[in-house]
Amino acid sequence: SAVSKFRYFVVENSTVLALLEEPLGNDQDPQPTVTLLIRGGFGRHAWTLQLRHLPRHRSGTKYQHTPNPGRPVPLEDPPPRPHSRHKYFPDSVERIPQCKVDKSIPDLDALFLEDSSGELSELSRLLEKQVVGERRDSSPPCTMDPERECAPPPPCHEFQTARLFLSHFGLLSRLDNNQEPGIPPLVALDTSHPSFCNDLEALDNIGCRTVNTCHVMYVRAGQKQPEHILNNVLSESTVSPHFLEMLLALGWPVKVSQHPGWTGHVATSYKLAHGTQGEPATESLPSHGGSLFNGDSHVLYWADVSAEIAFVVPTSSRKSKHFDEFHQQDSAVWYERSLSACEATD
Repeated sequence: SAVSKFRYFVVENSTVLALLEEPLGNDQDPQPTVTLLIRGGFGRHAWTLQLRHLPRHRSGTKYQHTPNPGRPVPLEDPPPRPHSRHKYFPDSVERIPQCKVDKSIPDLDALFLEDSSGELSELSRLLEKQVVGERRDSSPPCTMDPERECAPPPPCHEFQTARLFLSHFGLLSRLDNNQEPGIPPLVALDTSHPSFCNDLEALDNIGCRTVNTCHVMYVRAGQKQPEHILNNVLSESTVSPHFLEMLLALGWPVKVSQHPGWTGHVATSYKLAHGTQGEPATESLPSHGGSLFNGDSHVLYWADVSAEIAFVVPTSSRKSKHFDEFHQQDSAVWYERSLSACEATD
């Protein structure tokens, strides 16, 4: 399947990355390419990266792939090296007649005869050795062997572009064993899990807006039992008309089976029941005190560009998923009392 060709990671416990390494043979201009699918809180995005040494407008051989021309062939016969003899004095110095001053400083040969310590003999031996070494180094080099010429390595056809992407963004080093306690910042997902595709599809069906669920209850003065409070909304005669007016002002009624957005519960949200798409979206609502919006068939829905809110009126019906969820989690309660109720209790 297509999912098995991707490599999935979770970054910072909030973003899902899907990396696809594309082969080089699928393009007229083969370049190491990686396709990235980003699933985050701001939606789903696709990103494609190519490893290029030059930008597109600077690449002269965009669709022309010529073979490597190689290095220049070395010359078999090197050019002759000019030989020159270095002189310390000009040639005319030999024609100048000598005087007594020139003989005031004895020459080296006379000093060798008077050398009793042997230092001058050692110096003469070192000079002769140095002369022999310089003559050997100044000899013409041997002919170069073309078979020993350096050849460039063959071009690489396999690239780990996913690894390159993670390394450039500083995420690859987070896969080592030296992790801090808690949830690691980068987690590799197992695509072979049986429910991975279903979970990924459910994730794609979720919108990019924040979702909230608000439970609305009608509490009469002096009521303390949960059963009595939940039974108030079963009939229109047990609630104030202003309460129903307030409910309809919170959002617009939607049918759970036909609503593609948030319904207040994960099991029924972002799903359309089969065979219900053709039913009318609006219909006359039966008489009730707010119990119709308990989440079994209808809810009150409000949304804008960044958030979705489902207003649910809990009832004592055990088939309601919202009733069980309301009792299993901690909820923040907002009390709103009418002016007449406040005057009656004073």
